[in-house]
Amino acid sequence: MISLKNLLGSEGNILSDRSLQLLLLANMVYPMGTTMISPILESLILPLSTTPAAIGLLVTAFFVPLMILSPIAGGMADLYGRKPILIIGLLIFGFSGLLMTISTSFLLTFSLRLLQGIGGACILPVVVTSLGDLYTGTASATAQGLRSTSHGVSGAIFPVFSGFLVLIAWNYPFLLYVVPIPVALIIYLFLEEPSTISQGGSANPNRIS
Repeated sequence: MISLKNLLGSEGNILSDRSLQLLLLANMVYPMGTTMISPILESLILPLSTTPAAIGLLVTAFFVPLMILSPIAGGMADLYGRKPILIIGLLIFGFSGLLMTISTSFLLTFSLRLLQGIGGACILPVVVTSLGDLYTGTASATAQGLRSTSHGVSGAIFPVFSGFLVLIAWNYPFLLYVVPIPVALIIYLFLEEPSTISQGGSANPNRIS
């Protein structure tokens, strides 16, 4: 029977690395910022009392902080550690998304999307950098490939749920933004600070817990 581990060949063993699994889990949250909201934009026009021209700004509002703050988030991760910045990003991303469930104001929703973009800026760069901390050479290429795959899987799954929930109520898709909150808790409990793990994915016996 062919498995993903077999397809990855000699680097397939990294799939058993808990740090990789947790980082891929966090990485699957990031695409929710766009792929989940894009299919329901038209249904938000009336509830938010806005126009078809303006509703697209909810997508722009997410990307602007990403472009500006991603380098800053990377610097903060170097200064304060990958794990704290990733957890903060996940919590900001999740709670700002959940608050959109009760918003009936376009301006408030737009502001929450900006805040969500700030959270997103703390997720993707940290995941990419953490994988770089953990792996080198072909293992690094494999890990980054798995990250891209998890991104695609998330981008395919969440729009389906979003499209289904919007048929029940216009604001129900935003309930999916609860997902990053337990992910943040899991990261807090089980992820070791990537910079304290030796490259190749093996735990450094001399690390400080």
